Amino acid sequence: MMIVQAYDVNPNKLMDELLSHNIKSTITSDLKENEYIAKNVTIRIDDSTDLDLVKHIISVHVPTTSPKPTEMDYLLDLDFRLSKLELNL
Repeated sequence: MMIVQAYDVNPNKLMDELLSHNIKSTITSDLKENEYIAKNVTIRIDDSTDLDLVKHIISVHVPTTSPKPTEMDYLLDLDFRLSKLELNL
């Protein structure tokens, strides 16, 4: 298990960014309630994980919140999922 430290990041968004690169991790932080940026984040990753890729993802991370989906976004996503079910995809 490798441990990587990150500072002033959005831990939820960072975890999503790591997952989008198929990097499974466990993240702990000092994130306070009603905030989205943590000052100190500890990321635990498997020893076989590409550490350079993890460091790159952290370096390009922008710690903003993701925009909340609108009702129309939700309905379009629902319609898309239902269409896939109907077509057995």
